[in-house]
Amino acid sequence: MLNPQLNRQGRLVHLLSTEGLSRALITALLDAADQRVGADGRLNAASDASLAQWQVAVWCEAGVEGLGEGARLVDGRAGDVLPGLLRGESVSRLAHAATFLGATLVHWPSDGGVFAQPIMPLDAHSVAGSAVPLASGPSKPASAWPAPITGAAITGAAITGASITGASFTGAAITGASITSNQLVPDVLVMRHRASGAAHWAARRTPGPRHIVNAGDGTHEDPVSGLTLVAALRRALPDLTALTVTLVGNLNASAAGRSCLHILTTLGVPEVRLATPPTLAPEVSAALGVQSYVDVDAALVGADVVVVLPMASAHGNPSRRLATCEYRAQYGMSRARLSVACPGAVVLLADGLEQGVEVADDLVPLALNDWGEAVSLAVLQTLIEGEA
Repeated sequence: MLNPQLNRQGRLVHLLSTEGLSRALITALLDAADQRVGADGRLNAASDASLAQWQVAVWCEAGVEGLGEGARLVDGRAGDVLPGLLRGESVSRLAHAATFLGATLVHWPSDGGVFAQPIMPLDAHSVAGSAVPLASGPSKPASAWPAPITGAAITGAAITGASITGASFTGAAITGASITSNQLVPDVLVMRHRASGAAHWAARRTPGPRHIVNAGDGTHEDPVSGLTLVAALRRALPDLTALTVTLVGNLNASAAGRSCLHILTTLGVPEVRLATPPTLAPEVSAALGVQSYVDVDAALVGADVVVVLPMASAHGNPSRRLATCEYRAQYGMSRARLSVACPGAVVLLADGLEQGVEVADDLVPLALNDWGEAVSLAVLQTLIEGEA
């Protein structure tokens, strides 16, 4: 079976997940990102690649954490989010990278249903700032928009419950119209959706965008965030084949954690551990290539790298959740708890962490700096080169 992310020549067409990508392709993406970050950790955005004739559409589903200061709900929890770790950050980074390369950035409307409405150009000045204002909804009032397209008006009603590469659709339904009803079909669709597997489903729709980049599909994957973590890690510890990596937290609810895990195992990390409450341990831990631990201190012994994942207290059955105070005591990462790891162990923070719960104030993580932008540029550059 062909990988839907690749063409018949093995070149990247869509970035939907890190699972299933070859070691060579992941290495090429990381190498391209590494070349864009100087020794001082600063981004070099200069590029021979150009998206000057391309339209890049951003689809951030209504109700999903997007961009800007308003995006403070993380997995249903209202609280303080660690600086630079907004759940919609992959969307923002990809949008900024597209403008760096000269693309026309447009907003694919999705609020309040699927509208038979052309995609809308975004204000270039807003893109140059710290966030792209997608979370605020359409520029017109809802009453001025055409009526939502319903299943009766389109071919192919909403698809729900379908299984796509092991990830089930949940949450809001997606319709074929949301991919094809717009008068203009963009060259690249940056897609963030609450349904796991949504990006894979969208990639199978024809006609549609030439390229789709998954900026987070539910709890399934967030490839850009996963690549960002590993790119920064590889600069700090280049030989990944000599490392022991411990993931701490709820892998079931961390899209970035899953993407990071697939990259680590593909690149040959010999030992990956997962420390998580027994009620939250993935049923397929062995298939994922991780050793499950209930005792976080045991999982940290001798670890070279610690990746902290969110607790995500709102994920799953309420009977399986730990109280915040219990989680902090049993699984919260601090400098004292890290003392059993290898001297100089690197700490990476996945997105969606809550200050004072998963991470104590005295813990010093590896700075990601401009790695997210570098990875986003590398992804878009690879898509351009794949068309050569």
